[in-house]
Amino acid sequence: MIKSSKTRFFILIGSFIIYIGLLVSLPLLGSTVYKFGIYLSSPKESLDAYVLLKMRVPRVILAYCAGAILALGGMVFQSMFRNPLATPFTLGISSGCSFGAAIYLVLLANFGFKTVAGISPISVFAFLGGLAASMFIFSLTRIKKTFHTDYMLLAGIAVTLFFSSMVLIIQYVSNFHQTFLIFRWLIGGLESVSRLTLMKLIPFTIGVSAVIFLYSTELDIMLTGDETASSKGIDVVKLKLFMFILVSFMISCIVSICGPIAFIDMIIPNICRMILGPRHKMLAVASFLAGGAFLALCDALARTLISPSELPVGIITALLGGIFFIWLLLRHAKNYSS
Repeated sequence: MIKSSKTRFFILIGSFIIYIGLLVSLPLLGSTVYKFGIYLSSPKESLDAYVLLKMRVPRVILAYCAGAILALGGMVFQSMFRNPLATPFTLGISSGCSFGAAIYLVLLANFGFKTVAGISPISVFAFLGGLAASMFIFSLTRIKKTFHTDYMLLAGIAVTLFFSSMVLIIQYVSNFHQTFLIFRWLIGGLESVSRLTLMKLIPFTIGVSAVIFLYSTELDIMLTGDETASSKGIDVVKLKLFMFILVSFMISCIVSICGPIAFIDMIIPNICRMILGPRHKMLAVASFLAGGAFLALCDALARTLISPSELPVGIITALLGGIFFIWLLLRHAKNYSS
C-alpha cells in the first residue's frame, strides 16, 4: 500500500489521464482497426465513421458506466460487510436479475412486449428480478429484526442459491432456443445499447457515484465496527439499509442492461484498496476510474481476440476474475497455515 498522500494523488491524476486516453482510443479497436483521423469524418459520408461514432463509441461509454457502477457497488459491500468477497453478485442481486430475464425469455417473450424509451422488456424483467432478490434479503432481515452484516451476508448467499436453482429449472424445462437465449444472457455482454438508454445511464452513473462519494466518511467509520460507528453518532442500521438499497438499485439497473458481468465488483475494489489504502474518498474515485477502464479494456479484448467474431465480455471478466481469486488465495495462504 502506498502511504504517501501526494503519491496517491498523482496516481489518481495519472489514472484519470489514462481513463480519457482509453475512452478515445478503445473505439478504434475491433475487427477493423481505425486511425484517429476517422473522428474527423462525418457518419453521414463514411460507413467507417458511422460504425465508430454510432456503434463503437456508445459501446465503450456503456462499458465505462457499467464497470464504474459495478466496482463502486463492490467497494460499498466490501466495506459494509468488512469482507473482501462480499459483492452484489455474492449477495443474490445478479441471480435475481437472471431469474427475471429467464422468466421473460421462456414465458413472456411471445406476448409482444415492446421497447419503451430505449428500455427493452428483458431489461425491465431483469431489473424487477434484481429488486425482488433485494426485497427477499430485506424481508429475511426484518423477520429476525437484525441488520447484522454476517446475517445479511448469509441471507444473500441463500437468496443467490435459491434464484440460481430457479434459473436452472427454467432452463431445464425450456426448449433448445430458449435455453441458448438464457445461457447467452447469463454470460453478459455489451453488444447493443440505444442512444436513449445511454443518455439516461450517464447521468444515473454520475448521480449514484456522487452519493457514494458523499458517504465516504461514514464508510470509513463503518470499517472500525458497528459499536465504534454508533459511538460517533452514526445510525448504523439506517446507513446499512440505505447503502444496501442504493447498491441493489444500482446493480439491478446495470445487470438488466448488460447481463451479469461477474468479478469486476470483487477485483477492482480489492486492487485499489491494496494500492491506495482504505480511505473511501480516494478509494471511491479510484474504483470508479479503474472499474470503467477495466471493463472497457475487457470489451476491447472480447472484440479483437477472435476477430472478426467476438467473445462475450463476461467470459473475459470471469477468466481474469478466476486468476485474480487464485492469486488472492495464494497471497493470504499463510493466514490459513497451521
